[in-house]
Amino acid sequence: MRLATLLFTFTGYSLFGAVPIKIDDSQVRYLEKFGYIDDATEPYSVRTGAFYREKIKELQEMLVLPITGTIDEETKRVMSAPRCGVPDPTKVERNRRTAAYNYKWLKKRLTYWIKNNPASMTNTNEVHREIAKAFKVWQEVADISFKEKKSADGRDVDMSISFELRQHGDDKPFDEQILAHAFWLALIPPYAVVHFNYDQEFKSNPRDQTEFSLLSVAIHQIGHAIGLHHSNKKDSVMFPLSIHTTTNLSTNDIASVQALYGPISSQIIRSRTGELPPDPCDGHIDAATMIGGDVYMFKGEWFWTFNGDELTGNPSLVKTAWPEIEGDVDSVLTYNGYEYFFVEDKIFVFSSDGRLFAKQNLTDYGIPADVKKIRLAFLWYHGDRPILYMWAEKTTYTYDVHAKATSQNPITDDWADATANLDMNGDNYIFTRRGIHKFDKTTYYYHEPVPFTQMFHC
Repeated sequence: MRLATLLFTFTGYSLFGAVPIKIDDSQVRYLEKFGYIDDATEPYSVRTGAFYREKIKELQEMLVLPITGTIDEETKRVMSAPRCGVPDPTKVERNRRTAAYNYKWLKKRLTYWIKNNPASMTNTNEVHREIAKAFKVWQEVADISFKEKKSADGRDVDMSISFELRQHGDDKPFDEQILAHAFWLALIPPYAVVHFNYDQEFKSNPRDQTEFSLLSVAIHQIGHAIGLHHSNKKDSVMFPLSIHTTTNLSTNDIASVQALYGPISSQIIRSRTGELPPDPCDGHIDAATMIGGDVYMFKGEWFWTFNGDELTGNPSLVKTAWPEIEGDVDSVLTYNGYEYFFVEDKIFVFSSDGRLFAKQNLTDYGIPADVKKIRLAFLWYHGDRPILYMWAEKTTYTYDVHAKATSQNPITDDWADATANLDMNGDNYIFTRRGIHKFDKTTYYYHEPVPFTQMFHC
């Protein structure tokens, strides 16, 4: 017999008086199941209207929804969408690091075993091929590798992969919403488990929204099995709601897995200069920009990331994230969801999912053909008009994006040592050999420099 849905109405308070909030029992279970409410420490006796409002805001922040604190129609739709069964990271974990991790493998050569097939795919070779492709996605960017191994029961491998029914022996039963989940068993040696929902319509080539890409879901679950949390970046393969559609690692995914296992060993061997990675904390950089809430810094062939003021990964080769870039990054800026990489006299434009959108020349922006390097580039708005400032060696080229007109002015000797610019949280910064200068929006001058390590902690 089907249980009736219970609707609870709670009251929260604001400056304007009582504000009721409605939440039904299925929505409460969702918040409990996916990590927003802890039954052990947050019993019903503490669950007021204000309590639920904060939990709903956390959910909306994680799933990139308008933050209303109420179960509006968009939130209700998302809460019924297919998703991963692994709980989302807590607010503290999200603030500490995007796609953070709880654990990592101490060894980098792992074995896995595939127990069975899903109901929707009877061709064993096809299933094994799709899962092997998923492992390859991760091992192509990080110093970790995977090999399938035959096994009688999976006890002699590092990871077991299986397609399981609703009740399958762990404390995480499947329902029609959950596609898969993954977790570690606290054994010696450690052991990872990936369970797919046997009853879901997994396919190698999904035809409609009732079918799910086995490759995409496997990439996501393997991410969990090697230590990654869910990400609140929509272009990430670790975003909990798009696990059946996304197969390309975002730059943040690459930085996260390389923070755990480092770049693949052959990357350093294939480095054009043969130089070792730079020190990410010496403050000497060529370029910087904000991508998806993280600060990306570049020097030569390398890049690394900061989440807030915290270093989140070791330097990686630029070509692991943007393979189409030819040469060292001189400057970079983010505009309208696109990243513009200035490399010698070329500009490589990438969309937010890491795909090359366009390849341009400096001359397209009215810059003379003999200019071969833009050492920093940034946007400034004059009213509603975006103006692109591009600093060459001794000249600033100013490009009006709307009028498509270019002017130029000399650069004073005060900025001869300027190497990079960063637009971060509404403020503009210039990096020089002396430190980091913040632009004062009141006086229209840059402040005296502060040391790099005063802003970014390593």
